[in-house]
Order: sequence, then C-alpha cells, then structure tokens
Amino acid sequence: MASLSSEARSILGKVISGQTLSGQTLSDQGLIFGQNGQLARAIIHTFESHDYPVTAIGSAQCDLVKVPHIATELITHLKPSYVINASAYTDVDEAEDPSHRQALEALNIHAPLSMAKACAQLEIPFLHMSTDYVFNGRVKLPYAVDHPKDPINAYGRSKADGEAAILSIGGFGAIIRTSWLYDGKGKNFLTTMLRLGAQKDRIHVVNDQIGRPTYAGHLARACMNIVMSAPDEMKVYHVSDSGAPISWYDFAKAIFTAKQITCEVLPVTSVDYAAPALRPAYSGLDLCAYEQDYNTSCPDWKTGLNAALAEWDARS
Repeated sequence: MASLSSEARSILGKVISGQTLSGQTLSDQGLIFGQNGQLARAIIHTFESHDYPVTAIGSAQCDLVKVPHIATELITHLKPSYVINASAYTDVDEAEDPSHRQALEALNIHAPLSMAKACAQLEIPFLHMSTDYVFNGRVKLPYAVDHPKDPINAYGRSKADGEAAILSIGGFGAIIRTSWLYDGKGKNFLTTMLRLGAQKDRIHVVNDQIGRPTYAGHLARACMNIVMSAPDEMKVYHVSDSGAPISWYDFAKAIFTAKQITCEVLPVTSVDYAAPALRPAYSGLDLCAYEQDYNTSCPDWKTGLNAALAEWDARS
C-alpha cells in the first residue's frame, strides 16, 4: 500500500469495503469500470449469472473525470484477470458544448488509455466500448470494422481518438463498437418513448437516421464471449443486434405496437428536429468479424426489444 497515492487508497477503501487493502487483489475475477449504467449492469448480471465474479468501480467510488489516470494505479494494484471499460461520456448533444470538453476527453480518451496501459503491462485482456458514431453515415451499407473513421460530432471524435490511443498501446482484448444501446431500466430511447407514450397523444420522432438498436443484455453476452476466449491481440469488433437497419421512428412504432400504446408517432427529419449535434444518417454495422471469430449470430433487434420490455414490466 505504501506505493499507492492517497487518491487510489481512498478509492480502494470504497471498493473493497471492510477488507484489508494490503495485498488485496482480484486475480480470480474481472474489474469493471462503470457500475450503474445500463451496460455495466448488464455485464455484472451476465457474468455473475455464469459464475464469473466481477468487481465494479462506479463514479461514486472513482470520478474518472477528475482523475482519469488513476485507473492505471488501481488496475496495477488489484491485478484482475481482465478489465472491461463500461464507463463513458455519452451525452451526444452536451458534448458539443466546449465547457464539457474536459469531461468528454477524460472519460472517452484519457481514462481508457490509462486502463489500456495497465492491462498491457499486466498482460490481461482489456475490453473497451466504442460507437457507430465514429463513422460519418454517408455509406448506405453496414460499416466494416476497417472502414475509415470520419466522425461528424464531438462525441464521435472523442471515441475515435480513444480507439486510436488504445490501439497505440497494443495489448490483448477488443474495442467493441456498438449502436443505439438500450435496456428496460435505464434512461434511454426505449424508456423515454414508453414514458412519453403514456403522457402524450402524439410525438415526433426522427425518421432519417438509420441503424440497429442493441439490447444491453445481448452486448454483455458478447463481452463475456470475447473476454473468456483469452484473446491474444487487440482487435476491433462490431457488435449490435441484427436484423434490417431501421430508423428511430420505426423503433418508436415497434415499441408502441408491442405495448399496445395508442400514442401517434409522426416522422420528422433531423433538420427539423434540430438537435445540437449532427448524427450519422446511416450507421448500420457489419457484424461478420465478431460472428465469424466466435461462431455465433447476433440476436435480432426484435428479440432484444422483447427482453427490454420484459425488464420494463418487471421494474419495481
């Protein structure tokens, strides 16, 4: 413990509450950065339900915005068997505000780089989540993993820079690009639509942004597949739910149909919606690399929708 900074000691004291920190390691389990987000929750549930113990560090224990480089110290001390970064700055519109730049870069570039360095040094797998927003959306076929990146908003640029930083380190594991992530519990498109549908007679939803919704539980299963395969290099994968790409308007209609909600959904263009950040017009992802390497098929987005709605119905 003598070599640990005061910040790291404080964080470890919160993470390993009631245990002796001296010599405490996680050699028999994984370390998750992120705890309360929809993907972190899904990862924790999926791994533990398969008897893979994990320890999660959330923002309440470790504010990576203030100390993004502390991740190296924590990983080096705890020596987990793998690390998954499920933390990120994800507010696409707020990211356009220059006042949010420090938080954006801390969470999406500097903290992941800190994690990657420690994992490479310990020679343990590192999984990092990225996004379809690293692409410009001008291609109308699913993006291959090696397609040139050309983000059109600040969020996408930060994620692209984070990817580049991680790949510069090497190591083992995967950068996993996904799209339109949601579950039935958190704050996301599906839960927002369900709340609005119960409150309003009519809503407008963008119909000219095309992609694939991804259920967090399905992405968590892919994370488990990858990390448990003992990867021997750092690769980039695209993982989303499958099926024909759809618009946000189509997704809203599917949600309301499944729940028999009578609220009318009207299409609107991105120009008319006038969000602060530009979004790719098309961001379908080519899933072949992941599906071929792991001899699997990504579930259809309609299957994910049913699972998320079941979560919504089961909420307390």
